Amino acid sequence: MQQIFNRITQNIFKFLYKSFHSKAYKHNRRYWPYYKTVRNSEGDLEQLFFNKKLIADHTKPFKSQKNTCVLVATGPSVKDIDQRFLTNPDYDYIGVNGAISLDHIHFKYYVIIDFNFTTKRFDLILKVLNSDCIFFTTPRCLD
Repeated sequence: MQQIFNRITQNIFKFLYKSFHSKAYKHNRRYWPYYKTVRNSEGDLEQLFFNKKLIADHTKPFKSQKNTCVLVATGPSVKDIDQRFLTNPDYDYIGVNGAISLDHIHFKYYVIIDFNFTTKRFDLILKVLNSDCIFFTTPRCLD
């Protein structure tokens, strides 16, 4: 019943947004009023809020002290990689989708842009959110 109420509420918000904003802003109607953005004087995105909670802050730059970054995804070949390579303290690791299930890797960054993955493997999403990595995703995946 709650899902039906949420869907109806979302459709009402989309209709209101469409009624009061030009077509140039139609890409935002799926997310309003849940998302709020803050831009600088040049129009660049600085902060993103979801349900009034800060989820992205580009006003504080981050820089790694390491020169090498390794992108780790899952697939059959990941079993053939030497474990020492995946635990090298001189590397930063970027995880993609289900790579969080590889418990021996400490990911500094994590990327999830596959909406289907977020709906089918929410257990792994929670694992990413409970880690201390810098997380990159799309608003659609946050729905």
